[in-house]
Amino acid sequence: HKPCLELADEICHMDISNPDEVEQKAKDLKLDGAATCCLDTGIVSLARLCDKQNLVGLNEESAIMCGDKYKMKEAFKKNNVNARHFVIKNEKELKNALEALELPVIVKATDLQGSKGIYIAKNEEEAINGFNQTMSLTKRDYCIVEEFIEGYEFGAQAFVYNNEVLFVMPHGDETYMSHTAVPIGHYVPLDVKDDIIEKTKIEVKKAIKALRL
Repeated sequence: HKPCLELADEICHMDISNPDEVEQKAKDLKLDGAATCCLDTGIVSLARLCDKQNLVGLNEESAIMCGDKYKMKEAFKKNNVNARHFVIKNEKELKNALEALELPVIVKATDLQGSKGIYIAKNEEEAINGFNQTMSLTKRDYCIVEEFIEGYEFGAQAFVYNNEVLFVMPHGDETYMSHTAVPIGHYVPLDVKDDIIEKTKIEVKKAIKALRL
């Protein structure tokens, strides 16, 4: 039983990860907006609706970058957002990347969410194991590896309207340490020095510009 369905004016059953299906199902609905909550799966479909129905919101090109860590990192690199990474397809390419990076490293699938396909490695053996695990989960024939930054994990929320960043709100992250740190909650205010807050806001604004959000 889905209690909220009783409150809905219209109900459509669809695969929200399929933009074509979502576009088709929603074409006769007179939408004022499109939204999802704490779920990355439907982001490209949401953006497709915004583009096709001329709604205020994310565009499809940006949504695709947000859902693919490789495309996101490439956009960051072009726009001087700090994000050094290597694309790897096999163990040889991984070993070459490890020679250029400092351990520990983090191996990441580019198309998954919820901390799946992400492994921290303190040595080459762990990196190879993490690579093989990641490649068994991803639908792509590659993943990325980058230096793992030791430190205090936090994030930020931002509000963007008509290409203007109205505010950035840094927040603390409560994490559970599994094969990587998995966020299980957020809190505000973030209890760090003002200069860290200001640096965070600058980098977040640069990232937003890079992804054309």
